[in-house]
Amino acid sequence: MLNDEQQQLLKKLVENASQEQLIWLSGYLAGRTAAIPAGTPVGAQALPAIDAIKVTILFGTKTGKSEEVAKLTASKLSSLGVSTHVVSMEAYKLQNLKTETHVLVAVSTHGEGEPPVAARDFYDFLHGRKAPKLQDLKFAVIGLGDKSYEKFCQTGADIHEVLLKLGATAIAPLTRCDVDFEEEAAQWIDNISAVLSQSVPTQAPAATTAVVTGSTKNYTRSNPFYAEVLVKQRITSTESDKEVTHYEISLADSGIEYQPGDALGVFGDNPPHLVEAILAKTGIAAETPVETRQLKTTAAIALRNHFEITVLSKSLLQAWLQLSNDKNLEALLTDSSKTESYLYGHDVLDLLTDFPFATDATTLFGTLRRMPPRLYSISSSNLPDPGEVHITVASVRYNTNDRHREGACSTFLAGRITEGEKIPVFVEKNPSFRLPQDQSPVIMIGAGTGIAPYRAFLQHRAEESIQGNTWLFFGDRRFRHDFLYQLEWQKFIKNGILQKMNVAFSRDGAQKQYVQHKLAEHATEIWQWISNGAVIYICGDRKNMAADVQKTLKEIIAVQGNKTESEAGEFLKNMEKERKLQLDVY
Repeated sequence: MLNDEQQQLLKKLVENASQEQLIWLSGYLAGRTAAIPAGTPVGAQALPAIDAIKVTILFGTKTGKSEEVAKLTASKLSSLGVSTHVVSMEAYKLQNLKTETHVLVAVSTHGEGEPPVAARDFYDFLHGRKAPKLQDLKFAVIGLGDKSYEKFCQTGADIHEVLLKLGATAIAPLTRCDVDFEEEAAQWIDNISAVLSQSVPTQAPAATTAVVTGSTKNYTRSNPFYAEVLVKQRITSTESDKEVTHYEISLADSGIEYQPGDALGVFGDNPPHLVEAILAKTGIAAETPVETRQLKTTAAIALRNHFEITVLSKSLLQAWLQLSNDKNLEALLTDSSKTESYLYGHDVLDLLTDFPFATDATTLFGTLRRMPPRLYSISSSNLPDPGEVHITVASVRYNTNDRHREGACSTFLAGRITEGEKIPVFVEKNPSFRLPQDQSPVIMIGAGTGIAPYRAFLQHRAEESIQGNTWLFFGDRRFRHDFLYQLEWQKFIKNGILQKMNVAFSRDGAQKQYVQHKLAEHATEIWQWISNGAVIYICGDRKNMAADVQKTLKEIIAVQGNKTESEAGEFLKNMEKERKLQLDVY
């Protein structure tokens, strides 16, 4: 029993605690008491040695972030004497789950709430009839995702929920991380360490902080490299309704390395006219002080450089509803189709206009999301010149509701940066979009700037003197104005690096032709390449182009492979699982 003083302390502790804090406290106490033998006197040294706890840390990743979090967690726990085993969900033996006592899960969400390929078997197993009862399991889940997607961190949430249903005990609340995941991940690691080590550390270990934030030779999104723009060249004609620009950027003296398939993260800034309009709409003065955990600046600088204002997310709409109690916004959020429609093409100024609420700087900046970097598929190989990296960027400009709109980073690069200036960059690894290690045939499918990584692929193969077994499908609007890197593809064909190329220009004919139509025209040969072990790559728009291409591939497999629709779908899933189908879509 607690004495009077302890009871008062406990009451004070829980009175103002949030639901998540109470859940964490419950898990913490469970970790403290789980191994105390029955009948042990209060105050006795009954806790087991720390190394008696064995923790399995599972990660399911597409770009490597979840693996990074898993390894950081293992490093911290190991420093406290906890035995850890880090393993990819893809390599994990599912039958071992029923014998585990402590499992930590770091998992990303792919697309619209789907698990990444590496996590699918584990995810399906937990949700299937063969999933075991897990009453003896203690667990915690950290999900990584992007708030701009409606189903933010859905895979992590699904795994957390199903583990609870299977009888497992959460030792910490589900943590959801946005694209800037480092701070939340570090806090999650500290919380988990406090529970599993049965003591709260007085300060964060320096080693963990150093790995997360990087050093001068370990450039990350938290510690970007300021790189000089060497070349800036428009590669669509002036008559095109699209402005696509080729950038060559110096990585000299950075030590940064990359592989074909990786992306370059670029930090831009927001359009000045939008910043001015938001300040005018809210009545917040430009010089109003703004202070958060991460920065101390003025309202104008915060809007220009640090917060997302050109796009909206569902989580922002929900937060705004909590503040404003606007009935129209509430009605919009109850209809998923209307929500999705509103999110597309609207910005923070629209939110302030359509659902007005008197807000001050503290409330506004406490609601907005920190501006994440934009990721652009790298369009060069580092073999010809390891001191450079190239990207291919389409400027986002459009008009809706009688207002001119601009993308943040694309117009920052196109309109507010000149050759010779420096921009903050880092490399985002993409191990799920890689050339095969052998000389397997490759089919590369892309539309618009989705062709960028294939330029890197072919440059790389040219440097390694690998000829043939390559087939490129490219689509855009008009042959004369939008044929990106046309002369380079012709040179690759002449040199034997590129074996075949088919193009589709949707606005040049009476009927629109897209890359999926070109695939269908060559169905027999496509199937032959697949049968010979070809790796198929798809890069571009997720909802339209990529979905249509996958539908066409499924039809080709069904007809040419003499399979049912269900069998063809399963065949395509297995191709993805075996890395014979790789996607870089957005």
